Amino acid sequence: MIPNYGSKIAFTLFSLVLIGLSVAAVILKSSSITFIEEQSGTSFSFENVTAASAHQIWVLPENLYHTPAKFVVGTAITSIIISGLTLLYMATNISDATTSLRPSTTLLVFITLLLNAILTLSAMIVLQTTHDFSSQLNTAYSSDLAARVYDSGTFDLEAWACEVKDVPGVPGIMADELAGQCRLERAGRMVVIFWMLTAVMVAGMAGWTLRGVKKGIDGDNGGRGKKMWWREWIPLGWWTSGNVKSMPAPVPLERRPYSSQYSAAYRSDA
Repeated sequence: MIPNYGSKIAFTLFSLVLIGLSVAAVILKSSSITFIEEQSGTSFSFENVTAASAHQIWVLPENLYHTPAKFVVGTAITSIIISGLTLLYMATNISDATTSLRPSTTLLVFITLLLNAILTLSAMIVLQTTHDFSSQLNTAYSSDLAARVYDSGTFDLEAWACEVKDVPGVPGIMADELAGQCRLERAGRMVVIFWMLTAVMVAGMAGWTLRGVKKGIDGDNGGRGKKMWWREWIPLGWWTSGNVKSMPAPVPLERRPYSSQYSAAYRSDA
């Protein structure tokens, strides 16, 4: 797929970085899912309050975004599989660095990496959108639900943890746990951004190579053939149908060296 060793090494390194970021995204967002499951039924009491006014507060609000973390985990696992298969393909074809690989396979790899980049971009957009549109904590709000479950608005886990940890009266152990989860959520969001950028870069490298890879199948004419544009690889007749300008001009009959008229004219002159 990559026509020289230098480009192959660069492509391999970026693919390894992509796998590493995908693994980090899986770990960080899996911790978010685990935290939500473990703390869904946990509550605490504020400190420094009288017994008459003491009441319990649930660790998590009534309305919390669950889908973004699961979507990121699923997309990251898909990215690991795609990047791993691509690296395996590169490793088995590393000896073809000076020749061309099969154009159909190259096109398939590019399309797969492009879909992977689209998935990572979608995951980043979903995660960032839910964070930007997350509700803000109102400490003066008093819920009418049992045990004072906070039911005003919908939160993402980062916004909730980072705000509740600083509320006066939150027990120290719970504040430390929420502070740790706040740091994990922020790190996860940053990792997802870099993960998306790396996936787009890897797909761009494959697309740039696809744009001008040398013509040839299984190394035929490798290093000697003309450049073949990706449009010429698509096995569909509709791409050039009706494009008369791309067709060669017909040769007049009398100028064809092996036509009957040419032979008759040659005999008459002789």
